[in-house]
Amino acid sequence: MYWDDLMPTDTADWAADQMQGREPPPNLLFAPPGEQEAAAERIRYEFDRRIEISPRTGTVRIAGPVDDLPMDGIVEFFLDTATFHRDPDPEVELRTDEQPPKFVQRQLLTRIEGIRSVGPGGRVTWFNLPSGDFVDLTVRPRAERIRAAGWRDPREVAAAVNGMVGDARGFRLRGAFGYSEPSGYEVAGLCRPSFVFVLDGPPMEGRPHWRVSIAVPASRDGDGDDGNAGRGQDSDWCV
Repeated sequence: MYWDDLMPTDTADWAADQMQGREPPPNLLFAPPGEQEAAAERIRYEFDRRIEISPRTGTVRIAGPVDDLPMDGIVEFFLDTATFHRDPDPEVELRTDEQPPKFVQRQLLTRIEGIRSVGPGGRVTWFNLPSGDFVDLTVRPRAERIRAAGWRDPREVAAAVNGMVGDARGFRLRGAFGYSEPSGYEVAGLCRPSFVFVLDGPPMEGRPHWRVSIAVPASRDGDGDDGNAGRGQDSDWCV
């Protein structure tokens, strides 16, 4: 299971359990979008497919009938272009929904150096929409490992969760640990190991279901949370 059901009072102990007996994983500095674009151009040449490359984020969209796409070859090729260990995750796909949207045919999740990617990025998603089929690849290459100075105090993790929960009642709280990778719509400079929490409100007839989430960085930089902010990296809490 990726997600653990939690109560707010459990989150400090839960976070401490994830840290127990190991050093914090490194922060990962992504390569600039141009490097991702170069990898995508090789896919375009190798597989002769119409590919859209985002110049802003460097992520890739492959258009065309999903059943006709040689995805096993494309995914293997794309993972091989990464500059670090990224492997397909053999476990059940990471979802906070009990049932995936009907237009999502399949998702391939990844691990970075053995640690799950738990954000909206770091995955390959097959879409089947009335407007056409396409596949999104939000797998970015890494350029540099940045050593973390230490783990964040678990009490700070609990404080962030308590701030998110507030006065909510009848909710469901879940948590997961891993690399919180940005989606294909976000410019990404940094990938940090994080505690990701999802809070679902109670089902109420005639009212929309609500959900909020937060990713709490699990580690600290050498000179504080904003030690590398000048390099365009995320510095603190992110949603």
